[in-house]
Amino acid sequence: MTLAVGLTFLDAPSSASDDWILRTLADHMRKFGKMYPNAGYGGRFRQWLLNPECKAYNSFGNGSAMRVSPIGWIHASLEETLAEAKRSAEVTHNHPEGIKGAQAI
Repeated sequence: MTLAVGLTFLDAPSSASDDWILRTLADHMRKFGKMYPNAGYGGRFRQWLLNPECKAYNSFGNGSAMRVSPIGWIHASLEETLAEAKRSAEVTHNHPEGIKGAQAI
């Protein structure tokens, strides 16, 4: 999932909308998730991988923090990094605590 975040944000045009980020990140995460189905995902994330609607499920678990590391390498300022960490979390972890976890890392 870390690779999915990195690819999404490296390829994102500077004017990428939230919808573009969420859709592209979900596509990448599903691609890699299907390649590695036994990677130890949580039950709700595993269900999300198989759900074609790609909707966030209000998670506040640690998955958003586990995959966020590329954001710190891609963005120069703290403000940009926090904003993009939020966007990287929102694809699945749209609970405020899930977002805080990604931003903390």
